[in-house]
Amino acid sequence: MKNIIAILIIMFNQPASANMNAAIDALMDEDKIEYLSTRGTENEPTLVIGLKDNGNSRDGYAEYICIVLNEKNAAKNILIKVIDVDIFNNQQREKMIGSYICNHD
Repeated sequence: MKNIIAILIIMFNQPASANMNAAIDALMDEDKIEYLSTRGTENEPTLVIGLKDNGNSRDGYAEYICIVLNEKNAAKNILIKVIDVDIFNNQQREKMIGSYICNHD
């Protein structure tokens, strides 16, 4: 997972906010995540997570990620989008399979 994150930071070459850096750090040990990207602005950040599609909604997984982020005080109004990683890798498009708006003050 650490290699994927390092590559993504280099690929996007965008300065991440402290909030998004904390979110990335909080997810370093999540084995299911095969793709991770940050998007949006500091005021409207989006965390895109790529997982294998098992045919079920991944809204619950997105909510679980919010809990992990909250435990690490890393979530501040982050939209979490879960996409099918196989479609993303093979077709270069995103198929959303789950989402959650993570609010934490």
